[in-house]
Amino acid sequence: NRCTAPSLQHVPIDKQLWSPQDVATYLGVSRRTVVERYAARPDFPVPLRLPSPTGRGQLRWHSKEIIGWASSKN
Repeated sequence: NRCTAPSLQHVPIDKQLWSPQDVATYLGVSRRTVVERYAARPDFPVPLRLPSPTGRGQLRWHSKEIIGWASSKN
């Protein structure tokens, strides 16, 4: 498990929701690259938007979708 978020370690990998930083860590790129480049790709998994105080929503991805996407690129 390449995800470094300690709070996620007790959640099975296929049930995790990853933040942009979690996705960036897994893919070995910057958070900005995930949000500005990868998220705009038509083949990249569509994120969920969790409610937030600002109303814009917090981006989260299903970990298994990110892992599957990354595996398909090898």
